[in-house]
Parts: sequence; structure tokens; C-alpha cells
Amino acid sequence: MKDSTLFRGKLDLTHKIEGFRMTRATGIPNAIGIRHAGNTLSHLGIFDNDLLVIKPETEYETGDNKLYVLDTPNGKTAKFVESAGDENSITLTNKAGWRQTWQIAEVTCIGVVIRVERDFV
Repeated sequence: MKDSTLFRGKLDLTHKIEGFRMTRATGIPNAIGIRHAGNTLSHLGIFDNDLLVIKPETEYETGDNKLYVLDTPNGKTAKFVESAGDENSITLTNKAGWRQTWQIAEVTCIGVVIRVERDFV
């Protein structure tokens, strides 16, 4: 989704935003919700169409065991970030065997997942 832009951890709402909706997250100003598509995180209890409530952040840390929402050349994804063994690459993983390595310059951090919400209707 190339229409949204992050500036220093804040979502610039002057740009067209599709697939995002604002959500209320107590104590987290500017928290946003992004619908998760697919079942790559089902082993964590996160399923297709769940709402990932994220705290906007522009940086990630490898190996900190946080679930990040990242923009990659293949699109948006929610994954954990690990070191790839060299200073120019990172590995994204779902902690269930799936792994993909990217050059650091190819990946942009959108934020860290702080809560998952599910609609039952």
C-alpha cells in the first residue's frame, strides 16, 4: 500500500489511505489498525481478517521478539525480525519455519503490533 506515509512514527493523514482504519488503543497515541490477510500467523492465534493494532514506529530491532508490520518489495507483512548474519541484511520470520531474507534498505518499518482484535460478526 504505497498511498500511506509515515513521518517520525506518525501517520500523515493528508494522503489517501486504503485498508487502514483508526482504532482506539489506550495510552498509545496515533495507534492504527491494519487488517491481517492470510493465515501465516495462525500458530500465534492471529487469523485472516484479524485487526492488528500497531504503534507506529520507524525502527525495528533484530531479535527483540516483537511482531512488526513491515513494508517489503512484496508488500506489507507482519513478521518478527532477526539478524541475517551480515550487517546489510535482515531475516523476517513467522517463528513457525517460514523465513525470508531482505536487504535492510528494502524494508521499511511501519510499527510494532501491540494488540490483536477480531470481529465475530
